[in-house]
Amino acid sequence: MVVDMTGDLFKVYKYSNLRDLFEEFGVTSTTSVNLSLTQKCNWKCIFCYKNCPKPIQFDPDDLLAMIRVLPMYGISFGITGGEPTLYPYWRNLLKLFYGTRGLSIITQASGIRLKTDEDIQLLLLATSSCKISIHGVGRGAIEVTKSRAQKGLAFLKKLADEWNKTIESLERRTNSFNYKITVNVAVLKENVNEIPVLIERISEIYDEYGKPDKIDIFRPEIMGRMKKNIKSVLELNKFIELCRELKSVFSDLPLVFNANYGNPSINIDCLEIEPDGYLYADMHRLKVGSWKKHKVHELIRYAYTYGLKIAKQRENEDCLIELPDFIPIYEKDTIYRLKNKELRFFTTNDGIVIVDSDKHISYILRGLIHRFIEIFTRYPLKRAVELIKPIDLKVIKPILDYLEQEGIFEKEEVEILRDFEIKEDKK
Repeated sequence: MVVDMTGDLFKVYKYSNLRDLFEEFGVTSTTSVNLSLTQKCNWKCIFCYKNCPKPIQFDPDDLLAMIRVLPMYGISFGITGGEPTLYPYWRNLLKLFYGTRGLSIITQASGIRLKTDEDIQLLLLATSSCKISIHGVGRGAIEVTKSRAQKGLAFLKKLADEWNKTIESLERRTNSFNYKITVNVAVLKENVNEIPVLIERISEIYDEYGKPDKIDIFRPEIMGRMKKNIKSVLELNKFIELCRELKSVFSDLPLVFNANYGNPSINIDCLEIEPDGYLYADMHRLKVGSWKKHKVHELIRYAYTYGLKIAKQRENEDCLIELPDFIPIYEKDTIYRLKNKELRFFTTNDGIVIVDSDKHISYILRGLIHRFIEIFTRYPLKRAVELIKPIDLKVIKPILDYLEQEGIFEKEEVEILRDFEIKEDKK
């Protein structure tokens, strides 16, 4: 603990691993996941933790259902793969989010299908960030990816250029247009000598456009295909030497280094919904369960509630950890819903005004009261009571009861996921 200003209400907590945070405070869910459109890829990277490419991709109907249901539970998502632009309907998906910039995208093979200016514009206006993989400038990159299709630098420059043009065209209408570009650079024995040259070329793009925003230089973890290619893992001391050299020469660049040494403990901070029908965690070290059998929010809650506890017992095993199946346990609760759909809402400096034109009545909610009322109309009663602490329910309830009597709100019975019954693992 670093800072504790108000008891349990506000804390600043220092941790060395996200798992510490999850276990200490009982984290039960997340607000974002990755949606893997396909496991097809132009590359066959020797360190790929998913062992791509595989001839698996999302059924369009399943994908549409998934992107509809995730926001219902307050879950945003980014798209990845494989190489996401190899998915036949990737443009259709981006068009659904055009103008909202509600997605992030991770391109493994450097956006191999992002060929035209229109594609780049679509990317910029449908997503808020892009991660690009570039693993060298010559033979080393080819050996690491097992592909001659090395267009990463050209794609990075084109994306930065189009971003710059977009900024110029929008300057008259908006104050800012933030877009985060990250370059992922894997370092192995095959490509280590090319990395300084690669960073030099990225530096030239950075000097011209101010992009990328982050350059993540890492030693791949020994997972997936890396286990079969363990001889390619660069020695730790050589990686450290490289990092020192790069940091010294390119001190102005946003370089981040990750040595990935030792045997990391399992975390639930990287959830991926895969087209094979399963939800995975922690770079596919943990197989949570089937999204065809269970609702996605159930799987996410299960992963956080019991996944870590179960995985900790087996994390020294050098294999995929598959969680046992479960039965979700629901209980009834109530939530306040807006009843009168004809009401008009106006914001003030310190609250909101609700106008009932038919009755010629206005309701003014000021200060924190309107925020509390909003909580009770978004969350079931038991959860809302927890969220308004230390304010007692009896402070808010008279207002809720009055607005219910006035026909503004009505109570609706709902079922809330409370716990899980873990089935016995027959293996």
